[in-house]
Amino acid sequence: MPNCVRLRCSLAKWRFGYSAVALSLGLSIACFSGSAQGQTYQVIHNFTGGADGASPLAALTPTRAGNFYGTTNAGGQGWGGVFELSSLGTIWNLVPLHTFTAIPANSNDTGNGGVRSDSPVVIGSDGDLYGVTEAGGNPLWSCGTVFKMSGGADPPAGHWTYNVIYQFGGDPDGCGPSGPVIFDRAGNIYGTTLHGGRVSLHRRNGI
Repeated sequence: MPNCVRLRCSLAKWRFGYSAVALSLGLSIACFSGSAQGQTYQVIHNFTGGADGASPLAALTPTRAGNFYGTTNAGGQGWGGVFELSSLGTIWNLVPLHTFTAIPANSNDTGNGGVRSDSPVVIGSDGDLYGVTEAGGNPLWSCGTVFKMSGGADPPAGHWTYNVIYQFGGDPDGCGPSGPVIFDRAGNIYGTTLHGGRVSLHRRNGI
C-alpha cells in the first residue's frame, strides 16, 4: 500500500490536493467534496511525465475565475514546468503553460531559464505569475531563479510569456530558493533560500 501525502487548498465547496504515491510518475491531483463524514474523492488529473509534467510538490494557486495554477518538479523535458487547471462543469483540463529547460529562456538571459520547482506560483497585483526554481539560472552555480510569467488574468493557453527576473549566485544572495514569494506595498519581492541568507529582490524597471 503506497504512502500518500495530501496538500489541500480550498475554493467554494471543493478541496483540492495532490495524492503522491511512491512511484515517481504515479502522481495525481484529486478533489474532495462534502463533509468529513461524507467526503467524495475524485482524481481529476493523473500526471504522465510527458508535457504535463510529473512530481507536483507544491500547493495549487486558485484564481478568481475558479481555475488553478501549479508547478511540477519533473517531467516535460525532465525539469518540470508550470500548468493551469480549468474546468467546464465537472470536466477538468490541465494545460501546460511553460516547460522548464536547461537553455536560456530568452535572448537576454546569460544562464538558463531555471529548472525544477517545489514551490507554488503567486499571482501578482498585475495579474502575472511569479515563482522560483530551485536550480538552474547562473551557469556557474545553478542556484535557482525567480521567474515571472506575463499574460494577465487567465489568458488563453499558450499566451504566457516566461522571463527570468533574477538568478541566484550562491553567495551572498543564497542558493536554492524555496517557498512562495511575497510582495510588499512598494512592489518589492521577498523570499527565502535553502542555503545562504536573506533574499530581497527590489523592483526594477517595472518588474
